[in-house]
Amino acid sequence: MNNKHEIELKNLGIRIQQKRKARGLTQEEVAYRMGCSLTYISKLENGKSSCNMDRLFELGNVLHCDVADLLLGINRGSDYYLEPELEQMLGQLSSEDKELICAMMEVIIRRKQKDVVEYAIP
Repeated sequence: MNNKHEIELKNLGIRIQQKRKARGLTQEEVAYRMGCSLTYISKLENGKSSCNMDRLFELGNVLHCDVADLLLGINRGSDYYLEPELEQMLGQLSSEDKELICAMMEVIIRRKQKDVVEYAIP
């Protein structure tokens, strides 16, 4: 498996696990509802196995979420929809790179705060 594919599977697994836990389901319950093994669900959540689109749609039905949310992590209804991906990516960076990312984020935040202040002035 190439690195990019591994990261995508890990991100998919993280999202599956988050959705499952948010629904208050165990891996066993998801496996039972999908008619598959507990090992398969565990491997999906750990990024060790992939699944076809039919299984993704089935998983989406069991977890009451859209397949796009599982695949892409796009749930704009949540302020935290990118946190798992950000956390994983940051974990792969050196301390120096993390400091650079923090500095860039600070610039963006200051710029946003400045825009808010400018628009607030009558």
